[in-house]
Amino acid sequence: MDGCLSCKACATQCPIHVDIPTYKAKFLQLYYRQFRRPLRDYLIANIETILSIQSKLPRFWNSITQNPLSSFLFKHTLKLRDLPPLTQNPNHHLTFSHQHNHHSSPLNIPNVTLIQDAFTSFCDAPVLSDMVTFLNKMGLSVEVHPFFKNGKPLHITGFLDAFTKQVNQNSRLLKELTQSGQPLMGIEPSMTLVYRDEYCQCLKQKDPGFKVLLPQEFLSLHLDRLPKLTQPTHDFYLMSHCTEQTAEYNSQTQWKTIFEKMGLNLEIVPVGCCGMAGMYGHDTHHHTHSKHIYDLSWKNAIEKHSIQPHQLLVTGYSCRTQVKRISHFRPAHPIQALLNSIK
Repeated sequence: MDGCLSCKACATQCPIHVDIPTYKAKFLQLYYRQFRRPLRDYLIANIETILSIQSKLPRFWNSITQNPLSSFLFKHTLKLRDLPPLTQNPNHHLTFSHQHNHHSSPLNIPNVTLIQDAFTSFCDAPVLSDMVTFLNKMGLSVEVHPFFKNGKPLHITGFLDAFTKQVNQNSRLLKELTQSGQPLMGIEPSMTLVYRDEYCQCLKQKDPGFKVLLPQEFLSLHLDRLPKLTQPTHDFYLMSHCTEQTAEYNSQTQWKTIFEKMGLNLEIVPVGCCGMAGMYGHDTHHHTHSKHIYDLSWKNAIEKHSIQPHQLLVTGYSCRTQVKRISHFRPAHPIQALLNSIK
């Protein structure tokens, strides 16, 4: 279980659906009722709260966490390395908290409510900004809901009592938003899919009364609004988050359909896990293994297809971080390629 990447392939592609990530979370909960937890478990479990607080003063916190001394201390005390920096603009993730396009829907109900996740909002905020901008250009009104914790880090580290409390609290909120007629959408696949997997398990319900859509799922409902390019740009290559691939089989095909509708060519590149897997790749104990996993499919695919940095599109935040760490360039999110194509 120590080598579990939480990709969920075991729970979706295995004929008997052996859910190792869930078993791992339950084991950690039981184990640490008897033994002392390492300090880094508390750091990882509360990473959403920590990032939310640090985002108020990103330059200050980056100066503390992104220097050789702090990197050394993190590596040798907390056994964590290569921690990503915060987005420099402290208010970037709040800029669109209640933005509506002039093509507002009846009764001022937005066409979509965007549910934030800590990693996109606080460490990769331009993706959030570009998502809102692109949807506005489609004539859709967007409301970015104020940030609240998803709870996935609590589940991964086995803090299941705290996770259950978070699930019950969030479920009430998401049901209220759904009942008011607002479609819900997330950006980060691993965080968004928690609402339809771990939440349902925790609530013991197949239908929790709400559904947070992936970006391509929402865009697929509005294909008629997509702008059509008269002069297509270069080809794009898509590498998807492993959890997204295993949990939602049509997710990649939906992106391809969206790109084709706009007159763009998108090639789906078959890859497995990038090796980052949330905090797995930041663990010094897993560092070498994480890079070996990346070399198995991601590195080989980039070299085999001769993919240029501006052509590679990656849906997962952790995957983009891993590419940056090992291949030394940061790929774009698919929505950023769509937006740049119509500028």
